[in-house]
Amino acid sequence: RAIEFDPATGKVVWNSGGFEREFSPVRDANRLPNGNTLITATTKIVEITAEGEVVWQLRLKGVTLGGAEGSRLGFYKAERINIQP
Repeated sequence: RAIEFDPATGKVVWNSGGFEREFSPVRDANRLPNGNTLITATTKIVEITAEGEVVWQLRLKGVTLGGAEGSRLGFYKAERINIQP
């Protein structure tokens, strides 16, 4: 989950809600120019609207976290780029 705080009050002004069905630690979150948020978690990168709707995602398939059998693969950070002129 990604959470945005008001720096003046310390109160939560937005959170990504329950878009995550399974545990995947969040590494980074960036507000995009279109108002959506790009969230990088260990096993997925997700773009969600302010209302929490998933509009795009990329997932690592077959990757497990933790334990002796846990994978060392994962995402750390992502950036959204515009390739159109």
